[in-house]
Amino acid sequence: MADRIKVLMLQAIHEEGILLFDDRFEVIAARDPSPGAVIPELDGVQAIIVRLAPCTREIIQAAPDLRVIAKHGVGVDNIDVAAATERGILVLNTPEANAVSVAEHAIAAIAALAKRVVFMDRAVRDGRWQARGELQAIDL
Repeated sequence: MADRIKVLMLQAIHEEGILLFDDRFEVIAARDPSPGAVIPELDGVQAIIVRLAPCTREIIQAAPDLRVIAKHGVGVDNIDVAAATERGILVLNTPEANAVSVAEHAIAAIAALAKRVVFMDRAVRDGRWQARGELQAIDL
């Protein structure tokens, strides 16, 4: 069998995501996602998976075998896309991966605003029971 593709995860992902990689891949987790700690781990790395940790120009330039950077998430603002582009490295993300979660959060926020949850929670914690008459909650 040919050499396995070495994938470095800058931060952990869910175990089920790791199980999607078959025996063609050697998936390793960075001990520390900071650039100074990641650089010594880049030997032979062809792919990097990032979440929130930065994938800097310094990291990209220190990885001679790097072919792809994949964002486990929506944006790529923590990846130096210009540095990757200069080297012909593909940058990927998962643009709709959290669409359901975002929609659920929006509905929760709408309900919280309509029912004045934050205001009422603070009032109760402060013992201001009369606060329920200060602001009127609305029905959706």
